[in-house]
Amino acid sequence: MWWALRGQDADTGPQPWDAEPLSSYAPGTAPEPLWQQPNAAHAKAPAPLPAGDLVIVAAPDGVLRAYRVTDGKRRWDSPPAATAAGALRAPDGSVLTVGAKGAVFAIGAADGKQIWLAGSAEAALLLAVDDTAVYVLTHDNRIRAVDLVAHKIRWTGARSGECRRTPAATTRRVRSEGRRHPGSEGRSRRGAPRPARCGRPGGSPGDGQGGGRHGA
Repeated sequence: MWWALRGQDADTGPQPWDAEPLSSYAPGTAPEPLWQQPNAAHAKAPAPLPAGDLVIVAAPDGVLRAYRVTDGKRRWDSPPAATAAGALRAPDGSVLTVGAKGAVFAIGAADGKQIWLAGSAEAALLLAVDDTAVYVLTHDNRIRAVDLVAHKIRWTGARSGECRRTPAATTRRVRSEGRRHPGSEGRSRRGAPRPARCGRPGGSPGDGQGGGRHGA
């Protein structure tokens, strides 16, 4: 398979078309799995996250765990994580997740080691990521943007009972706000940080840039 051959020398190494085909295949019938790991994922875990030649799952013991896609061998465990909060791939290839106390942190996809941490995020659920920020739903039901470079809160949206704690429901709002203000980096015409709205207008524009008043 192509993911088993990545990183090989382009001239002398094996090519994707060198992968061995299935020995047999019946149309309409799924082939037998290459491997399986029983009870590998937490009961409330989101879908596994593919990362190159690895697949990353939220394990029952409170960490993200990476397995090789070729043979299912365990590669690494992350620092403690809120396994129901999800995981996302950042533009630089790192993996974003949430700590047990709501901090957003990034780990290396190759080794699972922590790269950076935003301790004041108060995140309950990861929603989406773009080139500049990762968007989360907080424990008090707000949408919040955390800067991928400064690792600080950029803005926080309105509290609303209409926000559902699922990525599909709230990511649509994040994306619509981004399309409405392309290149604005979340700022209104007056220059104040513009919070994403969820359900009804309002929010906390005052906590946008530094995020200093948010506890870890």
